Amino acid sequence: MKGMKVDATVRPAEGLPRIGLRKDLVARLLRPQSVAVIGASARPGSPSGILVGLLDQNDFAGDVHLVGRSGGEIGGRPILTSMSDLPAGIDLAVLTLPAAGVEEAIEGCIEREIAAAVVFASGFAETGEGARGAQEELTRRVEEAGVGIVGPNCLGFTNYIDRIDIGFIPVPPAEAPPSDSLPALAIVSQSGGLMGHAFWGFEERNLPVAYRISTGNEAGLGLSDYIAFMADDPAVSVIALYAEHIRRPAEFLEAVAMARASGKTLVLYHTGRGAKAQQAAASHTGALAGDYATMKVLASRAGVLVVDTLEEWIDATELLVRNPRPPVLAPAVITTSGAFCAIAHDYFETLGLELPPLSAASEALLTPRLPEFTPPKNPLDLTTQAAFDIPLTADALRVLVQDPAIGSVAVAVPALGPDAAKWLAPFVEVVKDTDKPVLLTALGEDSKIPADFVALAREHGILLSRSPERALRTVAAVTHYGRNLARGTAGFATLDGLPALRPGPQPEWLGKEVLGALGIGRPAGGLTRNVNEAVGMANAIGYPVAIKVQAAELAHKTEIGGVILNLKDEAALREAYVELLDRVGKARSGTVLDGILVEAMAPKGLELVVGAKRDPLWGPVLLAGLGGIMVEALNDVRLLPADLAPAEIEAELRKLNSAKLLDAFRGAPAVDVPAVAEAIAAIGRLMLARPDIVEIDINPLLALPEGQGVLALDALIVTAAV
Repeated sequence: MKGMKVDATVRPAEGLPRIGLRKDLVARLLRPQSVAVIGASARPGSPSGILVGLLDQNDFAGDVHLVGRSGGEIGGRPILTSMSDLPAGIDLAVLTLPAAGVEEAIEGCIEREIAAAVVFASGFAETGEGARGAQEELTRRVEEAGVGIVGPNCLGFTNYIDRIDIGFIPVPPAEAPPSDSLPALAIVSQSGGLMGHAFWGFEERNLPVAYRISTGNEAGLGLSDYIAFMADDPAVSVIALYAEHIRRPAEFLEAVAMARASGKTLVLYHTGRGAKAQQAAASHTGALAGDYATMKVLASRAGVLVVDTLEEWIDATELLVRNPRPPVLAPAVITTSGAFCAIAHDYFETLGLELPPLSAASEALLTPRLPEFTPPKNPLDLTTQAAFDIPLTADALRVLVQDPAIGSVAVAVPALGPDAAKWLAPFVEVVKDTDKPVLLTALGEDSKIPADFVALAREHGILLSRSPERALRTVAAVTHYGRNLARGTAGFATLDGLPALRPGPQPEWLGKEVLGALGIGRPAGGLTRNVNEAVGMANAIGYPVAIKVQAAELAHKTEIGGVILNLKDEAALREAYVELLDRVGKARSGTVLDGILVEAMAPKGLELVVGAKRDPLWGPVLLAGLGGIMVEALNDVRLLPADLAPAEIEAELRKLNSAKLLDAFRGAPAVDVPAVAEAIAAIGRLMLARPDIVEIDINPLLALPEGQGVLALDALIVTAAV
């Protein structure tokens, strides 16, 4: 099915303990009571020396052991020359070694029963296929032994709660977040560079950070393990994730479920939407890129906010740290520019959000405060009066956050020169009294704004931006996230009475039998074994009819001329029947046919495509959109989770670029959208109930006028081969 390819070469790891058990390894990793530095060197400025300095400057109270072939000492600590001299059961080994020495060191960790290890070294799968084997062997050994590995190709981690910094770059001492700022956020990133980018951004915004972890190539521990650990950590409320590939999707979704059940929020920025990005990810972390669209649909369904840009990653994380409950209701906008009102409408329309009208009560409260020429509406233009009436913006904000139809407020105003802090003071008081997100954009691009204005905003946790576009995109992203969390599910159903299916592709007639058992309409007709049966079937259902050759190996019948349409009488049917068999014999000599499918010609309707694909790692997803030959020409489709309820499916159909065709358009009648949604939901139930089905393609699914249902004009079901 177009747009739903699967990379089957990426396999989930085998042999690891269940994710719940690996949480213990993560705990010993992030909160070690003993650390061994392997590859220690007395040379000044060595990575091992920097690491020991980090431990000392953060007052690490546990045991520190050093191992290096040349011996010597670091900071008064002796360097042992063999790992065999280490005590057994150390919590964490840090390998400050080149790639060539990692294998031997890991064997030493296994021998000394060390719980976890950090491998800084590059030179593994990120360099290409030649080194992938070495990393796979590393993975196999640590899985067998039950050792938790961070990396290779990573920058280490910092536990700010316990002030433990494991790295090889000199940095200031780790500062524990104040107790009154907890819970805090955690950064878990497959890229060390983006881990730093996020941390510095959050630090500038006065956001408390509990952990930052560079996971690297994830030869052992991966995103799911850290998420599962943080699900039970009261110091963490929001987890900011950067991924180039999620290596164990089933475990990732399990960990996300654990985190969501504990009230945690997860914000994921995942690269790899295009082929070149996938190639870059492979060269960076050694990942074999999977299907981005499938990942986004199923991760979102599990309760992850999947963002599209770095800016959204930073901004949405900040907003959700400060406002843990994402809005479901649409936003309002306050500005002092009529032009920005138009810009806001354009942006939100593009981003799939409406701007609701203000309530009558809000209008009544705002009208006396505004000039007569500016009636209150959404977006709300305060005009230049806001520059002279300092409390006006705060008063307007107070009205909008109390409006029951408003979920959040984006404010875009100038920073108002030297009096900006005076203007902001009453604004702050309103923000403190509401749990609705409020985003403040100081217009003017890179123009200087008063330091006391910025300090006051940061002190009181106001999300302050210089880019109105970033603010609007953040509002949209978080609102869609809130709506996603509120979605209903179709629920799991056991399906009885389905016909037996063969391994591999099913012939169309059998696929339609399955659809019929699900309650999905199909043209009248049936399978016939000879021309007389075909004539009898046509007489029973009425002319005109279509005939189609039927065999599992002939999934693409039109390519060999295996379909003849619009046969108006018995004579035409008999002639076409012989011709059809002749075509198949010439194109596919020796093919054993199930028979010939005879069906009534379909009435007019809107051709849609409905399909499903089972990703071997992520699970099933559905596809729906404009069908027939247009699916390849326009690719106007929506990818959906398999457990989506019909009402939510209808909402997704309305997001198609061609959605206007669902309604009365240029004289065509409105189609039966509820029946389409029910058919899609039925396919979802089938995929959930039958794990042996790997693909379904109904193209076209004919949507008939309102109240008349749908007809599956063609159907392909593929089951797993034996």
